[in-house]
Amino acid sequence: MGPETPTASRTSIPPNNRLPTGLALAIGSMPHRDFHLALDRIIEACPEAPCWPQLPSLGFRENMMTQFSEGIPCIRVDWEKNKIFFARPEACPDELTRFYENYLQANETGDLTPFALSESYAIGLHAFLERLSGPPGASLAFVKGQITGPLTFGLSILDEEGLPALFDETLVDVVRKGILMKALWQLECLAPWGAERILFVDEPILTAFGSSAYINLTREQTVAILKENFSAVKSKGALVGSHCCGNTDWSLMVEAGVDIINFDAYVYMDSIGLYAESLAEFLDRGGYLAWGIVPSQSLEARPQPEELLEMLRQGIEGLSEKGVSREKLLTNLLLTTSCGLGTLTEEEAEAALRELKTLQGLVREKLAG
Repeated sequence: MGPETPTASRTSIPPNNRLPTGLALAIGSMPHRDFHLALDRIIEACPEAPCWPQLPSLGFRENMMTQFSEGIPCIRVDWEKNKIFFARPEACPDELTRFYENYLQANETGDLTPFALSESYAIGLHAFLERLSGPPGASLAFVKGQITGPLTFGLSILDEEGLPALFDETLVDVVRKGILMKALWQLECLAPWGAERILFVDEPILTAFGSSAYINLTREQTVAILKENFSAVKSKGALVGSHCCGNTDWSLMVEAGVDIINFDAYVYMDSIGLYAESLAEFLDRGGYLAWGIVPSQSLEARPQPEELLEMLRQGIEGLSEKGVSREKLLTNLLLTTSCGLGTLTEEEAEAALRELKTLQGLVREKLAG
């Protein structure tokens, strides 16, 4: 790496590995085709807790569903039509046998290699790991990864009959185990580089909770699927976060035991107050609220960081008026963009990341003291 290549901040670790107030985190997706440039921009904006870029502009392999499909049985991809779907389980017995053999071996030996994300599906991850291994020095205080959650994966990918995978007894088991193993593989990759690892298990499908997409999935089943994944991540000593870029029932994530709730504060600032009681419980047990207040959509005129700071201040006051501790809202406050940046132009995405970094400084200077 040349001398001007951005490097992550190898700062001292706060007491008890607590995330510092106002910590800026990137969601992950970027519009760039140059993965080195995308990684540079994330590290520049989030040097204290960098993550790897997901790059949908490079092709369908980097789509948030396809990216985590390697090694999961019964998955079929039509590369010409950019379509991913599940074959019926009875049509792929050999794949299922091999998958369960790999799963049992992973549990017995710790060998997670069959569940790896290859460079052809996640070039940003491999570039990130190479970048972290380059500069000398101690581990980062914090390092972040991300994965598509089992609910979003299993409800978004349909079988050949047009039904979501989570509605099939065999496929739901495959999805739960496959995504879980990929999450653990990623944590293993990040382990040498971050004293504290953060893994976002992203569940945008939760915006549809209660709709026809969930007609065969109860609240109890939803929480159980989330909890299984969250608990496994936490058992490896990592913090687990979850991002949903729309409105949802946030008490689901609280009940499932998530450590970081990431919501779109730019659009849905008011509606999260409906879950003030759950959020108060969440913060009381040490959870973090990550405010996605930097807009991730194309805008004719982007708001200034000072305007975003005022929006944030108003959001905190609104929740405190509903009984949520203002002190804990400030102490356990993280910052993100409202969603991933992959649908923007490169210039727009880079502007959003600059705003995120500036806002972090303003929060620490003027809001958190």
